[in-house]
Formats: sequence, structure tokens, C-alpha cells
Amino acid sequence: TVTVREAVRVARLTAVERTVDPEEFVGLPGLVGDGELSAQVRDVLARMPVHHRAVLVLRELEELDERSAAEVLDIAPGTVKSRLHRARSAFRKAWQQ
Repeated sequence: TVTVREAVRVARLTAVERTVDPEEFVGLPGLVGDGELSAQVRDVLARMPVHHRAVLVLRELEELDERSAAEVLDIAPGTVKSRLHRARSAFRKAWQQ
């Protein structure tokens, strides 16, 4: 949790959309292993905008509830819901390509 909060804090300070190295996601709970599927998921996540990636990782991989994710991101729970909806849609679209 500390790592996630620090990553969000740094992302806010830089306020720059950037892709990340998919290898940065290797240690996340939902992406354990070196399988091809896992590598593809990491690649899609790496190409997502920071605000979508953050909420998706917190909810789906870190398994935080909406309220906890909102606290970590310092946004309203409703904003978490809307960003999560958009992030899931973007992930599905990127996955199908």
C-alpha cells in the first residue's frame, strides 16, 4: 500500500502522461508469473493513461474497495467509479487490438 500511495503521489507531482515499462508491474499480485498472458496484461496497463492505470490497479490488482481507492488517490468515490468504468472500457479496447 505504501508503494502504491507513493507511486500515485509521484504521478500527481509530475502530472505527465507517460507509458511505463511493463516490467514495473511484475510484482503486482494479479500479475505473478512470466506467462505470455501476464506479459500482455502488463503491456496493456503500461500504455494506459496514469489516472486510468492507477484506479484499475488499485481496484483489480490490489483489490481495494472504492472508498479505499478514493482515499489513496485523494478523489471522491464517485470519481473512482467513473474512472474505473472508463479504464475497464479502455483496457478491453486495447486488449482486443
